[in-house]
Amino acid sequence: MNLSIFKTIAILFVALAATVVQAGVRPEALQLKGYDLAPNGDRLSVYAVHCSNRTEPVISSAEGVRKWCSEGQCFRDKIAAAKAACENSFRDRVAQSK
Repeated sequence: MNLSIFKTIAILFVALAATVVQAGVRPEALQLKGYDLAPNGDRLSVYAVHCSNRTEPVISSAEGVRKWCSEGQCFRDKIAAAKAACENSFRDRVAQSK
């Protein structure tokens, strides 16, 4: 067999495995890390999200505003933001391993 066929099969296997594993990545806990100031002067609550893939992405919320953000994505629900943060951390980890 040609070496490029093996490479193609290996790439497809890694992509399939990443898709299957990603479905299982979820937030397990939130921990208040502290407070920060946004560029516009708003006070932010900053939380570390402990994910099942052992990453700790960060989400934040402006004081008095029911909007949670992680890496430019904002949600009305804290849990939705935590899930997105975990999924993004998984994608980042897979991208770094390539």
